[in-house]
Amino acid sequence: MKLNEVWPPSYFWRYLVHRQFQRSHPDTPVIVGNAIITLNSWLRPTDTGFEWGSGQSTTWLAARVDHLISIEHDAQWHQRIKTRLEERCLLNRVDYRFVEAPEGQMDEPRDSDYAHAIDG
Repeated sequence: MKLNEVWPPSYFWRYLVHRQFQRSHPDTPVIVGNAIITLNSWLRPTDTGFEWGSGQSTTWLAARVDHLISIEHDAQWHQRIKTRLEERCLLNRVDYRFVEAPEGQMDEPRDSDYAHAIDG
């Protein structure tokens, strides 16, 4: 199998551009660069945010908004990100919740506690 059959040239180019962006901006969320630029210009220090799933985006968002609610379903990852938030003195700006999502709930989340975390 040839490389261009696995990764078409257009995809491969976008992948390389994205990887370079991530290398030169290591603290940004793992989303496309244009979305980061747009969010960075839209977010205000008085905003409140909500995210399902935590990670690099959590510390990045918390540094830009007044308050962030972040929901995580993986206990080990939750602890890892909580430690990052503490190290960067951002935990006081984040309502960081661990909400279990038993097997199957991530595939069909409509009636799960994880999906309904935003309701409150």
